[in-house]
Amino acid sequence: VEQVAAQSGNSKEFETQLGFLKDMGIEAVGSDIIEKLSQALPDWAAPARSGSDTGVVEPTASAARAMGKVVELSRDRDEMGRRYKELVSVAIAECNKGSLGRAVTMLDLADRMVTQSKVDSGVAAAVVEQAYPELDIEVLYRYGGDADKRSLLRRLMLFFPELRVEPLLEELKGEQDREKRLEVLKLLRAHGEEARAEAVNALDESVRGGEQQPWFVERNLLYLMRSIPRSSDEHLDHEIDLLIQTSDFNSPVPVVRESFTSLVSIDHPRAYTTLDARITELEDTLLGKLDIPMDHKDIRWLISFALKKLCQNSAAQARAIVINHGLKGDQELGDTYSRLAALEAQDLSDTPDQLARILDALRNELPRRILGVSVKNQRRAQIIEHLITAVSGTDAPEVRKTHEDIVKKYGDQSFARAAEDALSQAGRR
Repeated sequence: VEQVAAQSGNSKEFETQLGFLKDMGIEAVGSDIIEKLSQALPDWAAPARSGSDTGVVEPTASAARAMGKVVELSRDRDEMGRRYKELVSVAIAECNKGSLGRAVTMLDLADRMVTQSKVDSGVAAAVVEQAYPELDIEVLYRYGGDADKRSLLRRLMLFFPELRVEPLLEELKGEQDREKRLEVLKLLRAHGEEARAEAVNALDESVRGGEQQPWFVERNLLYLMRSIPRSSDEHLDHEIDLLIQTSDFNSPVPVVRESFTSLVSIDHPRAYTTLDARITELEDTLLGKLDIPMDHKDIRWLISFALKKLCQNSAAQARAIVINHGLKGDQELGDTYSRLAALEAQDLSDTPDQLARILDALRNELPRRILGVSVKNQRRAQIIEHLITAVSGTDAPEVRKTHEDIVKKYGDQSFARAAEDALSQAGRR
């Protein structure tokens, strides 16, 4: 069919040649020729032209080239509109049934034909507007949840004006249903850096006196900023400025939580300084030194949340914040030692000063022996166990010796078992 189309100079010649093919018993040359040709396409799409996501390169598949010729050789504007509509509708049908690569190949072709003026842009725009409702949005949401398909999904969405960044962002702002917002976020994530830049702009407008968005929209904008990698650090200071504002305790707890998560993910001195200051503010409120408009239960939860996130960050500045808090031991702050225990996933040997602080605290907490017997204290035993756990991911000589001494001298204490376990795990590294 591609050969016949290539050799035909007009629609009449093409139809004559198709008649010969029919006489030879080839069935896939009727009115549904584009649908039949689509079955010959592989279910993957060639990469878009470098620096572009619109797929304006020449199709590599012969079936796709044949489809293009079928549309080009239309007798008149009306027939071209019908064939172009069939091309778009078949692509949508392929998308709906799970063949995203095949659909993108066809929509790339449709876009290329408009770009190269082979199809009138007005005709194409009308076709796309009429065909858009045929798309199964639930299928697109599933594609959006698959990181491997986001690149192809973006190329598909760029073909439909309703699925580009700006309208999706407006939909996010106006959507009241949480589950639906989560689905829209999947589509926006697929748009990558463009969606991220627009999210930063929208958040800036919301927090700097422009159009104030509901708290859940601000949280979603923060999520987009964090979940889509930035292409450069050119505007990093501006983003940290926004995070400083959204982490203010006049903001709702979910917004503060998302801001904390974003700050932890940024390896920058200003991010760590902000987190340290915010945690200090929360501590001072619990100690009665400061008053912020937040329930104490939420304050303790935010402290635990922030420190848990910081424990997943191996930067020395992050560890310092955790250790400073964890060794305070003030009961008004909650169980600070248990928060410190989350450092077990890290090797602290590359920050010997921080490791020494924990080991010193551990040795200071060890109970004294009276007449050869160590005095048991349940609360102190829990503190010691948390400190043992905090350094259990560090296979260093000073850690081993401390654990060995505990096992030897305090074998009758419950925390000795934690030291034994730490030694056992260290031996397997």
